[in-house]
Amino acid sequence: MPRHIPSLPLPLQITKISSSRSRRIITEHVPTTYSFQVTNYLQLKDAGFHACVTSPGFSVGGYNWQIAFYPDDEDGYTSLYLRYLGQATDVRAKCTVSVLGNDGQPPLVCRDTPEDVSPSELPGHLERMLRDGRCSDVTFRVGGRKFRAHRALLAARSPVFAKLFGPMPEKGTRRVVKVVDVEPAIFQILLHYIYTGSLPACHDEGGYDGMVMEHLLVAAGKYGLEKLKLMCEEELCRRIDEEALVTTNY
Repeated sequence: MPRHIPSLPLPLQITKISSSRSRRIITEHVPTTYSFQVTNYLQLKDAGFHACVTSPGFSVGGYNWQIAFYPDDEDGYTSLYLRYLGQATDVRAKCTVSVLGNDGQPPLVCRDTPEDVSPSELPGHLERMLRDGRCSDVTFRVGGRKFRAHRALLAARSPVFAKLFGPMPEKGTRRVVKVVDVEPAIFQILLHYIYTGSLPACHDEGGYDGMVMEHLLVAAGKYGLEKLKLMCEEELCRRIDEEALVTTNY
């Protein structure tokens, strides 16, 4: 990653969905490019987890947007999100992000040897730790079920949990938290994502149904899990596209 990221061009395609007695989809192509300059990148990356830099609001296709840039996001990655600032619920956008160097060109990355892409064992170890509940120090009561977890890990992954737990207590103390606005099955999926960074395997053909993804999207927003929100939104948008295609063919 270069010291400075002069611009992040975002070619946007705005899609507006409308409904009548027969569902249809209308697509408007808006060839727009927006450049967002980020300076002092290294200093921003050292600012700490969840530090965010936002762009001024800008308009594309009559809708207002904003870029949210996280120099040091989850797992040490740099992340960028496109936020919709309006109130309408029938607007979607697709964008392509390009990272440019100081000379306005994409940076070149050269390696003498191929990069090691072997899968990490860490997600599997963390999943086992969640399943076994070993050394857990908090219990969640959700409906009629109990889930044991680890406050330090939850606080590191979610700003909401970090605020809820506050300073770490003395060793040997245990806390019980009652969750009243999330279904047990959804909370279990949420914990699995927090520990492993992925959703648990779904054995149903076609994956999780739309209702599960909608509830998971709400839970992800409640606990400040931006990447999980994005995963849910992309899956729901994909389903809308498939339904629109089926309706058109019919």
